[in-house]
Amino acid sequence: MTEPVRHVSAPDFLRTRRRGVPLRTPRVASAVVLATFVLAGCGVQAHTVEVPVTRPTLFPPNYTTAPTTSAAPGGSTMASSTSTTKVPRPIPAVLADGKPRAVVTSTGVVAAVDSVRADGAFVVTSPCGAAVAVSKATPIVAANVVLDPGHGGALDPGTVGPTGTKEAAVNLAVAQAAAAQLEAFGVKVVLTRTADYYSTLASRARVATSLAPNAFVSIHHNGAPDHVEDRPGTEVYYQADDERSSKRLAGLIYEEVTIALAPQKIRWGWYADAGVKARLNDQGRDYYGILRNAAGVPSALAELSYLTDAAEEALLKTPEFQKLEGAAVARGILRYLTTDDPGSGFVGASKRTDATTGGGSTICVDPPLQ
Repeated sequence: MTEPVRHVSAPDFLRTRRRGVPLRTPRVASAVVLATFVLAGCGVQAHTVEVPVTRPTLFPPNYTTAPTTSAAPGGSTMASSTSTTKVPRPIPAVLADGKPRAVVTSTGVVAAVDSVRADGAFVVTSPCGAAVAVSKATPIVAANVVLDPGHGGALDPGTVGPTGTKEAAVNLAVAQAAAAQLEAFGVKVVLTRTADYYSTLASRARVATSLAPNAFVSIHHNGAPDHVEDRPGTEVYYQADDERSSKRLAGLIYEEVTIALAPQKIRWGWYADAGVKARLNDQGRDYYGILRNAAGVPSALAELSYLTDAAEEALLKTPEFQKLEGAAVARGILRYLTTDDPGSGFVGASKRTDATTGGGSTICVDPPLQ
């Protein structure tokens, strides 16, 4: 049985924030690895990736603080702002009735629980959407956050970079990095996918709606930009019918990701309307199925950077940059959970009338569940 989640206060370095000025920890700022990657064959100059390597890694080197001190996680001393910004809330409590809402099967597959049989077996929604009974599984009773590493499996590798890097693999690595950061601060995190297998959009969203977390974030990497710029072209989508929670979640993720990526001296892929937005289909509903299916749970879909851009692919192939992106996503989520910060980057709703493709169960084959 999964242990109940501790009611953990927000990290001290989140307690105050001057408007528009993020915070950092000197421990992180004093230990940065500079990894230089030469982009051979694509005409891009060498550049550096700044990667925090000491725990806690939630805040990168470009963050500033006022000179007063307070106790940091682990007992070290760190700076804190003297701002009068309201002290953040503790990490929200999770559902505590002990009812299994999802499981991790003996083969590592995450699935939502539909019911529990008299013999103790769990009837779950499989990755392909079938009702399947599994007897050997670890129950999950609650979560603060559900992270969805987009795509997966041979059926759905997602975007593929110029040298063959598959988006599904990068999405999983970034989601795992974000989860590790959040869990270090007492946030209970569940991933919808734990390995390279296919799962329908409905089954992924079912994990989120079953667990009813405080936030659900689908992690992706973009393709085919229409131009390049000197600043990151991150796009984050929120639920069209949730102008409060989902929109704020998306804005905070966007803010943290663009701050983290900006120091990289490359040209970034862009769409003309890059930023934070809702995207509508021709029925006026969310264009993206993962957001439609997760209605009722504050959700965001983040296209962090462009895998089809050669310079960005070179970064995304490295564990250092994957962790950098994951930490930025974690920062945005942690601010969403513990502050009233509004986020930024909002550009308004856009509309697409073409139907989405992928994410269905027509040719889906379930991975082994036990």
